[in-house]
Amino acid sequence: MDKRIKIAKSFIDDEFKTKIELVKNKKVSEIIDLVIKEKAFDGAAIGRRRQKETFADRKDVMCQIVEEQLKALNRIEDFEKWHKETVEELIKHTTLGVAQKFINLSVKYFYFLEIGYDLECFENVSFKDFENSFHVPIDSYILKWFIFNSNAADGFDDYGNKIVAWSNLSDKDTYYDFLQPKIKTKMKTVKPKLPILCIETIIWSNIKALKDAIEWDF
Repeated sequence: MDKRIKIAKSFIDDEFKTKIELVKNKKVSEIIDLVIKEKAFDGAAIGRRRQKETFADRKDVMCQIVEEQLKALNRIEDFEKWHKETVEELIKHTTLGVAQKFINLSVKYFYFLEIGYDLECFENVSFKDFENSFHVPIDSYILKWFIFNSNAADGFDDYGNKIVAWSNLSDKDTYYDFLQPKIKTKMKTVKPKLPILCIETIIWSNIKALKDAIEWDF
C-alpha cells in the first residue's frame, strides 16, 4: 500500500472512530459537517476550556466561511492566494493563529479522505492537486518540534521574539514568510519523499506519544 494512503487511512480511522461508517457509506454532507463543525473547529478554536465560550458565538459564521472557501477551490490555481484570502475572512472573527489551524486542519481532513478513501467531498475539488502547497496546521506540538530542531541559521534572530503561543499568533509576516516555509523545509528533511501533511502527521503523533509517555507539560 502507498505510504501516504496508509497514513491517511490510519488518521481518518482514528479520528472518525465510531463514525467511520459515514465515510464508508459516502455520506458527504454529514462528513462535511463533522469535519468542519466538530473536528477542525474544535481542534482550532475550543481545544482549551477557557476558549470555549469565546468562540461559541462565532462558530456558525467561521464554519460557513471555511465551507464556502473549500467549495471555491475548484476555481483557483494559486493556493497561497486562496489561503491568504480565507485567513483574511477568518481573522475578522478570531486570531491569525486560530484561523490558520482551522483552515489547515479542514484541508488536512478532506485531503486524507480523498487519498485514503477516494472520497470527493466537494464537487470538482481535488485536494491532491494542491498537496505540494498545503500549509502545516501549527499548534503547540509543531512549534515545540520546530524550535527544538532549529537554530540561529533558521532566522530566529529576526522572528524569534514574534513566536508566541500558536493561538495568539497575529503577525502575518511571521506566519507566511517565516513559520510556514521554515517548518515545511525542516519537515522535508525527515521524510523527503512524502507529502508535507503526511510528514506532519507522523511528527505530531510522535510528539503526542512522547508527551503522554513522560507527562511533558506543554
